[in-house]
Amino acid sequence: MSKRLVEKDIASAYLRLIEEGKLSGIEVTRFVAQSFAREAMMIVTHDYVQSGKFKEIFDHLIEEWDGGDGYQYFHVVSEGLIAQGDVDGLRKMWTTLVTARKDLRKSEELIAMQHYLDVLRKLGDEEHLREVQKEFVERGTSAGFYDSNRRVMDEQNFWDIIRRVKEESYHYTERPGRLQTRLLTYPVEEIEKFDGFFQEKMDKSYTWNLWALAYLAFGGCSDDSFSDFRAWLISEGQNVFESVLADHDSIIDLRIEPQQLEGYLYVTAKAYELKTKNSIPRHASEILKPSGEEWNEDDDDLKLRYPRLWNHFEEGSKSSGSL
Repeated sequence: MSKRLVEKDIASAYLRLIEEGKLSGIEVTRFVAQSFAREAMMIVTHDYVQSGKFKEIFDHLIEEWDGGDGYQYFHVVSEGLIAQGDVDGLRKMWTTLVTARKDLRKSEELIAMQHYLDVLRKLGDEEHLREVQKEFVERGTSAGFYDSNRRVMDEQNFWDIIRRVKEESYHYTERPGRLQTRLLTYPVEEIEKFDGFFQEKMDKSYTWNLWALAYLAFGGCSDDSFSDFRAWLISEGQNVFESVLADHDSIIDLRIEPQQLEGYLYVTAKAYELKTKNSIPRHASEILKPSGEEWNEDDDDLKLRYPRLWNHFEEGSKSSGSL
């Protein structure tokens, strides 16, 4: 009965958001509908937590949840339990969640544990934090999250980690979280080395040709968006990264849709901070401007210099109904 009530409340919140959106002149596309569905889930989660219906909302979440960004709802429940001082309930909830994820991909259990560790840090529960951290590393080792014989972070290991993260991710947006899970099983000094390789790839890909690719793919591309694009390109792995860097047109042959992945930029810094409570030491990049020949935003210049990219993305824009 409680499950049906939760579903009914979610449906009501969703329909209310749809109606409000239409009244505001919002076109309810598939993307907007999905956004409203997530917002409805968040509204109901907050409502149930405020009403003290922790079990009802938790049971629904753990039964219906398929991963991805679902942790945001569990953290709302966590905050409610912490506010009530129900530490035992908090531990029980996350222990149940970790166990529930155990039957899925190897990384799912560790990602759940990673979120549990974040909660324990906020709670200041040092005793349980040490216990779960130790278990986290042990499970990460047994699950093959890194080769125990290759603890030193060289470039081959750097790319191997990125490859595994990509293979484990259902969607590219999951890569930052999964990368952080892997990095947390490494010593601090190896996380620093990983960050060094990552920054090196970011500098290496700071070229006018790649910026043109991103500009044409996204219909415009700011400096920040270009950083997000390069982070995504690195997350695609060594073969894709080096192929596109050598020949920007190759992204068409690889049949890959360019994306932006801002979260990938901050993974090493967050992993380092979680392990040390300090900021990761970095040197300012000496690369002040993109390498290569600068282009103008004028359509004629881009069309002339990048004809294949222009035709590919212009055709895609027309077929999707974009201007």
